[in-house]
Amino acid sequence: MKFSVAIILSTVALAGCQTVETYTPMEVALNKAAGADVLAQKCGYLDYRAVQQVYSDKNKNMSEAKSLGATKSDYSAAYDRVNGRVTTAMIFAGTNAACNELLTQLAKSNSEANIDLPD
Repeated sequence: MKFSVAIILSTVALAGCQTVETYTPMEVALNKAAGADVLAQKCGYLDYRAVQQVYSDKNKNMSEAKSLGATKSDYSAAYDRVNGRVTTAMIFAGTNAACNELLTQLAKSNSEANIDLPD
């Protein structure tokens, strides 16, 4: 069952990896920000500090998207896309599995951007 959640959510492309759809850097940042909203709204088991971190990451991604020219309608489209896919994952795999996968994807994608590999 976890495998099916990973397949469904991987199409969200939160990590910016090329999947079925190719996203621009602006869309990747918007998907991450929208994923944070969906996570905070639909996955009620997060504690206060976790929600603070989720929204801190969202603000960082929104700033990046704004600097790349994102508008409110771009964010709305990203939110609808992410919310729809997470809702589908919840239906097929269950809320806990979908929320766990979304949390993992967001944490991974927001931390990988800060890793600097040596030459």
